[in-house]
Amino acid sequence: ILARAYVDETFTVKSVGCVTSEPGAPEQHFHSDGRIFGIVNVFVPLVATSADAAQGTAFIHGSHRWDHDAAYVTSKEARKQAAAPRCLPEMPTPGSLLLYDYRVMHKGGANHSRKRRPLAYVMYGAKDAADSWNFPHNDSVWDENSTGVL
Repeated sequence: ILARAYVDETFTVKSVGCVTSEPGAPEQHFHSDGRIFGIVNVFVPLVATSADAAQGTAFIHGSHRWDHDAAYVTSKEARKQAAAPRCLPEMPTPGSLLLYDYRVMHKGGANHSRKRRPLAYVMYGAKDAADSWNFPHNDSVWDENSTGVL
């Protein structure tokens, strides 16, 4: 699927990181990680996750096609978005991989357990794709030429 969507593109690692859901953390609101075509996120759970559907990462099917920059959404479009199917992929095993277009609306579920729930991520992008949404200066704390602005 990726090969058909991104014909003749060379993908590189754009960023890596870890997000941790602390015990008692509430669920997130639906959000996208950005607006640029050509970036794919890979989630990797680092601990076993609960079979409790409320604790996983939920996605809204087809939301990568929405106009996330729209200042106004018509009532018809709002109803269509509200009715879009939600899905909750099963990722119970540490080291499982979940790939998704970074424009897809998603949210992390609440952490009802007494344990931290860390999730590593790798952001891959087409050679010309840049994540200016989350990392506007594209600086690294490890780069000696960094502006220091993150």
